Amino acid sequence: MPRLVHRCETCGRTEVLDSDEAYRLGWDYPPRMGVYGVVGPRTCPVHGIVGTVWWQLAVEHVRLKDLSPEQHDTLWRILHEPASITPQGETKK
Repeated sequence: MPRLVHRCETCGRTEVLDSDEAYRLGWDYPPRMGVYGVVGPRTCPVHGIVGTVWWQLAVEHVRLKDLSPEQHDTLWRILHEPASITPQGETKK
């Protein structure tokens, strides 16, 4: 099972885990929680979904153009998963 970079949108915490480890530790991350490439919360075991890109778009109804640069980076990373979260080449636009 591949190890991927798990990054909490809320606090920035980063860990390299496989999906079973991540799920067991409480990360909300695909493929056990959500789907790669589909906007949904990417959070660590400590933080909830308030403040995530998903929350901003679905609950707060923030327009894409009004997201912060960091939120745009998160959105890009989500839309390019799992390639964008590989440890050896965590790619950026």
